[in-house]
Amino acid sequence: MKTKNLKTVLMIFLLGTSKFLSSQNLEIDGRFLNETNEKIKVCYSLYEQNRLVKNGRSKKIHADLMLDKEYKLVLTKDGFVDKTIYFTTKTKLKYDFVFMFDAILKPIQSLKKDEPNEVLVYYNPKRKEFNFQKSIVKK
Repeated sequence: MKTKNLKTVLMIFLLGTSKFLSSQNLEIDGRFLNETNEKIKVCYSLYEQNRLVKNGRSKKIHADLMLDKEYKLVLTKDGFVDKTIYFTTKTKLKYDFVFMFDAILKPIQSLKKDEPNEVLVYYNPKRKEFNFQKSIVKK
């Protein structure tokens, strides 16, 4: 009886870790906010290369991005400046990584000329984490 229970527990453990052992991902978990940090519903489109992989209208996004790929997340809302977030997952990670972020959208009338509207998220091997760079494109 004890052997049967041990086999069952071992099987559940192995099934539960199979995702972790078989593939490494960058898991993104983001919220969409206005300037006063209130959650706002936006339209979003997530692209892998130029192929649409996920879209919708929400106050947040959750997605698993495969490694060694390029992704683009486009956020739009009437009356607000569009925002684009680029994700590059080109790395040799041996484990899953979670990148949590807040994307703040600003009203069109409050945008300054030199303010960036695009962000790059990339893996920093020296720090062993994903970082972001805000000022890649200025309008």
